[in-house]
Amino acid sequence: MVDNEAPRRTEPQAEGCVVVGCDGSWESLEAVDVAAREARWRGQELVVVTLEEGMGRGAHGPRDWAGSAREVAEEVRSAGARALERLRTTDVPARTVTATTAASPALEPLAQRASVLVLGRHGARGVGIFTMGSPSEALARRLGCPVMVAGPTGPQAEPTGSAGAGGQHVKPNAAKAAALARRHPVVVVGVDSSPSADAVLGVAVAQAQTRGWPLTVVHSVGRAEAELHVEASVIWDRHADLLLAQRDPDHSLARVVVDLDDPVPALLSHSGPRDLLVVGTRGEGRLAGLIAGSVARGVLDAMPCDVLVVPRHMTSATAQQGRAATDTVVEPTTSGAR
Repeated sequence: MVDNEAPRRTEPQAEGCVVVGCDGSWESLEAVDVAAREARWRGQELVVVTLEEGMGRGAHGPRDWAGSAREVAEEVRSAGARALERLRTTDVPARTVTATTAASPALEPLAQRASVLVLGRHGARGVGIFTMGSPSEALARRLGCPVMVAGPTGPQAEPTGSAGAGGQHVKPNAAKAAALARRHPVVVVGVDSSPSADAVLGVAVAQAQTRGWPLTVVHSVGRAEAELHVEASVIWDRHADLLLAQRDPDHSLARVVVDLDDPVPALLSHSGPRDLLVVGTRGEGRLAGLIAGSVARGVLDAMPCDVLVVPRHMTSATAQQGRAATDTVVEPTTSGAR
């Protein structure tokens, strides 16, 4: 099996830092592992952030405020200690930051430097990622950078395929699932015809170069009469500057895939458990696109692998810090054709 901890393929980006939110839950500790790997690839410092907001049991009466404060302080201390313990055997420079809330002035330096925020799928009390008013949602808004949600690990980390009846996601057949699990990890990105597609693709190619992984660009069409080769050529022409820039033998293969399917099942059908899946958001707010029925929300609900969510406010200039891979192959397919 190919190790997905490939050597970093670009020069260190020392001016930024990788931030991970940790509340001591199992999934947030898994996020620490993902963040450490990300920091190693980027050559950046890792900062573990623990927010007091949401910690403690929240059932204390006015007469037990002191007890509540002690409980919160102990949980915060324990969460930071457990995170640093997981990092003890790594060579990644790391430190912890504690803040009362995401609005704390203590986080202002991170808001200026964070290149990515890594979060677990759920918090200590089962609160889902980006739930309105949750600490994770507030932290993501404060930092304003792309957010990487750590995918499942272990036996539950199985590929998720196309949508079945009623829009429920079903696993791919056994042969395809096995093939996805065996192949070299890739960066998968969904693009459409929106103006923000170029920025999302820019982030994806930067990730592919950082990891030294191939890049798969997925474009879905819902029209049975669509000319798939034409659709692939349109995507190629629109993003040629990103897909051909910095042609270099050290950079990985890129391909454009056009699927006759809805966006979420199209993306899931090309994503294996060790891949990175990059998606954008549509809403005007930084996380407003993560609403029921959106592509980003559908991908996060399925979580086939680590998912990188690019906020809409990200500009193309920011997104193009890294350029694309080499030798682009246009590969139209009819996965999920109806």
